[in-house]
Amino acid sequence: MKVVFLYYDPHPVHEAWAKSQHARFVPFAPGWAKKAGLIMHAYAFVRGLFLPKADVYLIESPMMVTGLLLKRLFGGFKVVAINSDPFFIARKRWNPLVRGLFDLAGRLVTTMVSTSGFMDEHVTWKAARAIVPPYVDTKPYLGVKPAKNKNVCFIGPHLNQNKGVDLLVALVKALRNKHELDLYLVGTLSRELLWINSEPNVIVTGRVPHPEKILAKCGVYANLARLEPAGINIIEAMAAGFAPIVTEQCGYKEAVRELSPRLVVRTVADTVIAYEFVLRNQAKLSKKARKIAARFTKAKTIPLFKKAFSLAA
Repeated sequence: MKVVFLYYDPHPVHEAWAKSQHARFVPFAPGWAKKAGLIMHAYAFVRGLFLPKADVYLIESPMMVTGLLLKRLFGGFKVVAINSDPFFIARKRWNPLVRGLFDLAGRLVTTMVSTSGFMDEHVTWKAARAIVPPYVDTKPYLGVKPAKNKNVCFIGPHLNQNKGVDLLVALVKALRNKHELDLYLVGTLSRELLWINSEPNVIVTGRVPHPEKILAKCGVYANLARLEPAGINIIEAMAAGFAPIVTEQCGYKEAVRELSPRLVVRTVADTVIAYEFVLRNQAKLSKKARKIAARFTKAKTIPLFKKAFSLAA
């Protein structure tokens, strides 16, 4: 079976999944077109005529399916789409004509592989569906443990509104009425959040080669994302023995809920309560957190992707 993988960068996890199918790698669009949305899709639409022939096209985003419309004129094939970006969430705000074009192309998708239950909930196209969590390299975190302090940590690397970084700042302000603590943010602040650099008791480290060393300075881990398709940082924290506080919009919320339902929150007020719970119970939950994180290794998740991919066979 010939498999072609259409990719953007690609993400290391998606790359490993494609290699597990011995796929031929083909960029969706040249580098110069990646930041020019309409140009990129126009290029990919026409270039679809010249794509290498395949039995199955594995695409790194549902958005890429328009690049296969013209290819369909010259023969049948199946499409497996990786659902790990905000495509289905964003499409609700699109122009009806644009949305209709993508929905028409979406009929080509045979199998939708979502990276979390949260992402799968938003799928609107009819296709076979599977959930395959991304694997996590937890090795750097296995030697780390929560510090005996009240500091809060979040590891980006992108620190923006979707990641709920402003909510973390609000959390720390609320907590400092009772506790002495700092907030450590690992990653790069987006332009609209540069004001956070001036906030007291907030340390923005930028991107660092060993984020686990920053994590080791903190006693609590929190991800208050408004949108987090998976949240590899959550599993990394669990591998270090943290009982992370996460929102309902985090892909790995089910792994956290398994640790304790009280760690999955909706509001900053909920988070304050969860924070107090972590201070009291993290030592008890640490071993279980590490055990759950151990399930998300490459060796254990690649077979899950192979099984999902076989739905298109």
